Amino acid sequence: MQLTALTTTFSRLQLQVPLPPDTTKRRAAEQTCLALLRTCHTLATLTRIHALILKLGLHHNPLVLTKFASTASDLDAVHYAASVTFLDDQNDETTPRPRAFHDAFLFNTFIRAFAQTTHAKPRALRFYRAMLRHAVSPNKFTFPFVLKACAGLASLPLGMAVHSAVVKFGFEEDIHVRNTMIHMYCCCEEGSKPNSAQKVFEESPDRDLVTWSAMIGGYARTGNSTRAVSLFREMQ
Repeated sequence: MQLTALTTTFSRLQLQVPLPPDTTKRRAAEQTCLALLRTCHTLATLTRIHALILKLGLHHNPLVLTKFASTASDLDAVHYAASVTFLDDQNDETTPRPRAFHDAFLFNTFIRAFAQTTHAKPRALRFYRAMLRHAVSPNKFTFPFVLKACAGLASLPLGMAVHSAVVKFGFEEDIHVRNTMIHMYCCCEEGSKPNSAQKVFEESPDRDLVTWSAMIGGYARTGNSTRAVSLFREMQ
């Protein structure tokens, strides 16, 4: 009973102690930038917000940087965001140079953005490689984006390498990762039987509508309409 009362008192006292002035100002500045980014709809505004981020010393703040990158992606300005966030090497503007404050959320934002582009999908893979090279562990949100980039490039060797990484990091049972993996193999094995996709599909412990649709689409894409119809009926 005394311990409970002491804990309650201690918690109450902690709440009463004001934050150091620098911390309070930093949090206020952070919230200001986040609010501005949420209402940003033009590249011109984004560049002004970027100037403010630099002025306030928040260019090392992962939360602000991630929101900045996400907003830039929505404005089709992901290349601009990558150049100012990762300070690309002058000798190779496509190679990101991570810093200690760059985390998985920030990497995922850029990988996702580049994976969704028409012509810059290889940059998604460069960011993924940089992520691994700098010991930033990928998570279950990383791999669907990377696999989509592989699918867009129709690169089976790259897709298989990412599949190995999925297993290594223990995400092979995640349904979203598996669904994207099926889609990737169907795209990369186009023109032949989607054997690898079928193997992933058959080994899936849980299947949702996306799982079935990805496999059915894979059969249809490779001209195996009979199997596609058969699988559709099996799904029903």
